[in-house]
Amino acid sequence: MAAWEICLAVITASIVVLVFYLVRTIQTAKKSLEITQETLQKVQQELAEVSKETTRLLKSTEAVTNDIHEKLRTLDPVCRSVGETGEALRQVTNSVRQVSTAVATSANTAQKAIQSSRVTDLIEWAVSGAQLWSAWKEYRGSKNKSKS
Repeated sequence: MAAWEICLAVITASIVVLVFYLVRTIQTAKKSLEITQETLQKVQQELAEVSKETTRLLKSTEAVTNDIHEKLRTLDPVCRSVGETGEALRQVTNSVRQVSTAVATSANTAQKAIQSSRVTDLIEWAVSGAQLWSAWKEYRGSKNKSKS
């Protein structure tokens, strides 16, 4: 065998080994790509489910938000009425306070008038009592003189 035949055999053997490992590498890469494809398909399915669930959640959120807005619009007149009722109650409270002050003032004035009237009555009773006492003394004094 000649050197060129040996070189040719070595080159052929090297190419066969290289092709063998290249085929195995391609097979491994193919398996990896298949696994990656399966994983991507699963992720796409899950993503589709998440997307559907997100869409349902957004629709529910929109419905709840619309319901809340409608209820708030319904409550606006009630809030205004409560504010007006509060104002009316404040006015009633002020009126009651004024009436109470007027009644208290009138009661004080009446009490002073009654006390003044009582003092006048007391003075009249004292004067009458003093006159009665004086008359009784005179009567006793004249009765004692007539006995003597």
